[in-house]
Amino acid sequence: ALILSVMAIACSPFSVSASAEEADTIQYGWKIKNGKHYYYNEDGTKATGETEIDGITYLFGYSGALKTDWQTINGKRYYFDPVSGSPVYGWMDYFDSRYYISETEGKLTGLQCVEDEWYQFEEDGALKEAVTQDTIPDTENSENQENQVIPAETVPVETETTPIESNADAVSGWYETEEGKLYYADPETNQPIFGMVEVDGKHYYITEESGVLHGARYINNNVYVFSQDDGSAVSSWYNLGDDYYYFDSETLSKKKGLLRLGDKLYYLSEDDGHMMTGWIDTDGSQYYFGSDGVALTGLVHINDFTYYFAEDGKMLTGFQNIDGVSRYFDEVGAMLTGWLNLEDGRYYFDETGSQLFGFQNIDGTTYYFADGGKAISGLWDILGNTYYFHESGAMAVGLTDIGNNTYYFDENGICCYGLQEINGTTYYFHEGGTMAKGETIDIDNYHYRFLEDGSLDLKYNDDAIMLDVVSFKQFDTQWKNTSLGNSTIGSIGCLLTSMSMLESYKTNTVITPPSMKQLMNFTSGGALSNWNDIVNMGYTVETYNEGISQDVMKRIYSALLNNHPVMFGSKQSNGNQHYVVVTGYTAAPTVFLPECFLINDPGSSWNNYLSEHLAKFPNVYKLVY
Repeated sequence: ALILSVMAIACSPFSVSASAEEADTIQYGWKIKNGKHYYYNEDGTKATGETEIDGITYLFGYSGALKTDWQTINGKRYYFDPVSGSPVYGWMDYFDSRYYISETEGKLTGLQCVEDEWYQFEEDGALKEAVTQDTIPDTENSENQENQVIPAETVPVETETTPIESNADAVSGWYETEEGKLYYADPETNQPIFGMVEVDGKHYYITEESGVLHGARYINNNVYVFSQDDGSAVSSWYNLGDDYYYFDSETLSKKKGLLRLGDKLYYLSEDDGHMMTGWIDTDGSQYYFGSDGVALTGLVHINDFTYYFAEDGKMLTGFQNIDGVSRYFDEVGAMLTGWLNLEDGRYYFDETGSQLFGFQNIDGTTYYFADGGKAISGLWDILGNTYYFHESGAMAVGLTDIGNNTYYFDENGICCYGLQEINGTTYYFHEGGTMAKGETIDIDNYHYRFLEDGSLDLKYNDDAIMLDVVSFKQFDTQWKNTSLGNSTIGSIGCLLTSMSMLESYKTNTVITPPSMKQLMNFTSGGALSNWNDIVNMGYTVETYNEGISQDVMKRIYSALLNNHPVMFGSKQSNGNQHYVVVTGYTAAPTVFLPECFLINDPGSSWNNYLSEHLAKFPNVYKLVY
């Protein structure tokens, strides 16, 4: 459990009691989120690294979270309260030791004057003892200062040989006393050597009182680690307070910077050598060290973002192939999902960060990502079909203008050719996919004439059209007296008789007017009750209120060309109506003429051409085919 007693503490620059709702409204300044402190600059970015705020330097992590507990800033150790995030100054009890933290110097070590009193602090900052006046060193003769203290025992620096008593036997090299203490005598002088001794490439530290030392020791403001077996200096981890250090037996010093031990990589502070965790930027590369100090490798999720670290621990950016999956990491190393826009094109990564290739449907729009994963644009041939992709990469569907030409792409994006029926209008697309505009195209012995907008104006051939439609007369004695409403077929049955001719042709049977009457409903006045009766029989009904025109005659001709006779109804100015059946056309239709259309007139034995009918009933009313 953390035991912390603070005698002096800087005022907190932010309120730890702000609610989550209040915190979310902060645009810049301090903000508490998920129990962590952040500081937002006026431009909305998070503060990272060493940042001075209101004259106080704070240390923020790579993600922007304020670092608390012991932290190194500008080479000095400070303590930040884990709850408030504020720096702590003055006397502080931490675990079983006492420390003093200066606003300018950080954690004090060595001999220091605090509030007019002298104190001796360990190398890790723990208070050793108050110093009396007679032990204050002579500042003009600093070599008289006492050495630091090992937690277990004092180890003074001893570097001279000491004469062996005259009654002792002369020895050379290693020897052991009766008390079991091990010493080393100079082979040339036979005198014991104290202090740091190198023997056969190994280093030992020997004191007159204890002989060869073992374990971790403070010696002359440095920590050394010696084997518990033979006392030689060994490379090893050791801890001071909450921090870990690594002693290098070759250099006889703490390691600093990157340290590789086997397949594990660590980072030790360049200031005091303590093992660091979290984000580290060194030698131009980013690393992340876990809570055990080991550099993470591979895909790692940190604070809601995913990063990728190579086997050497370096954070990688840009495109990376990981186990056969292509991913992209932005300039700060975070794995990207969704769209990526680069100078050379657009790329897409799904919610797992995997790059997409080939045809992909994204938010209802289809794209195609080529071998490099780039969204293509323009006309492309893919597996034998032609597609078009807009500048955004979206696949074209339907009528699409490309340059000065128009193309048609079906619901699957495939470019279509030849005759195409689109929303009830016929178009023609050449072999290259371009729409025919203002052209006449010959297809299967027919001529297709297209307007400037590409729509079909007329389909025709050079031969006359003569459909073999049965000719019924409403005054035929077989049915002229058959009732129709309050009247008879002979009197008002032109529509009924015309429909019996159409239905006979369609069904290739003989359907007389009386039989046709059973299929339709008429009012008491003999008028058709509902034109839907005809629509429900599979016919197209068009209504007009105009004189004869090229457009009307074109509609009639097109129906005839498609083997459909047309019931033609027109009116006089007084509203009287009459219906006939158009059965053919006698010329090539460069310009349509009413006198070229053949008719079966149910009310006349001598009217054979549409022009004759129009002479009496000039206003077009209905076309049925």
